[in-house]
Amino acid sequence: MSFSVPNELDQLGDAERRTALQQITYLYIAATIIAAILVALFIPYSRINAATNVPTFQVWRNIGSVIKNPLIWPQMLIVLSAYVAYKGVDNYVLYAVQGYGLDEIEGAKVGALSSWVRPIAAILAGILADRYRASRVISICFLMLLAGYSVFMLLTPEPSLYWVLSSNVVVTSFAVYALHAIYFALLEESKVPLNVTGTAIGAISVIGFTPDVFVGPGMGWMLDNHTAITGHQMVFAALAMFAAIGVLSSITFIRQLRVYALNRE
Repeated sequence: MSFSVPNELDQLGDAERRTALQQITYLYIAATIIAAILVALFIPYSRINAATNVPTFQVWRNIGSVIKNPLIWPQMLIVLSAYVAYKGVDNYVLYAVQGYGLDEIEGAKVGALSSWVRPIAAILAGILADRYRASRVISICFLMLLAGYSVFMLLTPEPSLYWVLSSNVVVTSFAVYALHAIYFALLEESKVPLNVTGTAIGAISVIGFTPDVFVGPGMGWMLDNHTAITGHQMVFAALAMFAAIGVLSSITFIRQLRVYALNRE
């Protein structure tokens, strides 16, 4: 069923809301199917098949070698901090509505603005990482996040400052999606052997993806137990804290990488 979008969101009927949600669901399903087909057609399986039937003792030995690698631990914190920022993007629309007095449609446009930054940030981050090293690009992205979140944390939102909201959403979203695109490129930079790359990614992910567990409830608690403005400022303060952890972790990684390179010489 097709329908024209009214100027006001509250003019949508239940059937129209249901249809809109179904269309969004169908879009995600189609994108997932297309991605699966592209992987099946273009990702070579020869290297994957060559690594099968690894003895159990070798698996545990790989885990041990990964955990003992000093370059893995800062990567865990880098992925953790980057993923916290990624989850924090979910707060932009609500912040625009509650902080700047936008209606739900205008707030959704802020979310769309963030989403449109994603492909540009991912492609550009990859190009820059190939040219200047992923670790350097990552450290700059965390500095961008720290600056952007600090602005949101300290600023009292007003409708006249919408330009600050939109420009800062673009800057922080760029940094978030750039990090999301290249943080596993650090494995190549740190010379992790190809045969333990999967083990290293798994170990990093155990810590790195825990924000799925605590970011949502944490943001909900801050927003539910404080006034709208104070709650959002607390959320951005927490995001700024993790951005600072990301800065320190990326600097630590770069320094340890230099030590590792000297020891190999």
